[in-house]
Amino acid sequence: QRIVQAGLPMPLLYKNKQQWIRDGYPDLVKKPREGEGGRGIILCQKDQNIPEWRFENIYQLYIDKKREFRSMQIGNLSAYIVEKSRPTRGGVCWNLHQGSEWHWLTEMKHGLKERIKELATRTLLAIDYDLGGVDLMMDEEDNLLILEANSRPGIGPENMKLFVPTF
Repeated sequence: QRIVQAGLPMPLLYKNKQQWIRDGYPDLVKKPREGEGGRGIILCQKDQNIPEWRFENIYQLYIDKKREFRSMQIGNLSAYIVEKSRPTRGGVCWNLHQGSEWHWLTEMKHGLKERIKELATRTLLAIDYDLGGVDLMMDEEDNLLILEANSRPGIGPENMKLFVPTF
């Protein structure tokens, strides 16, 4: 909610089932508030996987993403930015645990890295974090949207290798 209040671009968050019905049952992504590794994230649609609207979940408008990124932030420093690949087994979640591969973002066209750094830094500031992994997506019109900020980003062996060149 604080990310939205800060005016940062993010897919619409649904607070209740009535709002979802009023909007014509758009596809949603249901995420556990205390999730880890992409577990428990599912696509909810009008005719299947209808959500039960429980406090322990977050319900976000599903937007078909063209690309997804993670910016690992330490304060206003983007320690690294990776692009996530679509997992071979499909699904809405592009996490390592779901089979996604992460690759250094080297693309410089249209100031993409700078746009990601700015949004990730502003996201951590909005939620008063000093460290976090900010996940962003790019839609079909090349707009960047914040998917989430991870307060406990997995800093396992894969991610530690990415931190080393930063310092």
